[in-house]
Amino acid sequence: MSVTGLSQIDDTVHTTNIWLKQIMVACHWTERQDAYRALRVTLHALRDHIPIETAAHLSAQLPTLLRGVFFEGWRPGRA
Repeated sequence: MSVTGLSQIDDTVHTTNIWLKQIMVACHWTERQDAYRALRVTLHALRDHIPIETAAHLSAQLPTLLRGVFFEGWRPGRA
């Protein structure tokens, strides 16, 4: 069943939920919000410590929703 009527959006939400569930299982957590925070912090730390070109290539491999999280607040011209 489509939630949004757009398969691309439904697919990225579904994939993101799978990632969050895997984090919850691996960390023995029960709160999805904790998994989201950990994923977000990890993506931002990684993004901020790799070259811009590598960040662009990495982001292309992420589900669309997580790509937005990855780029959230990014200012690549600033050290």
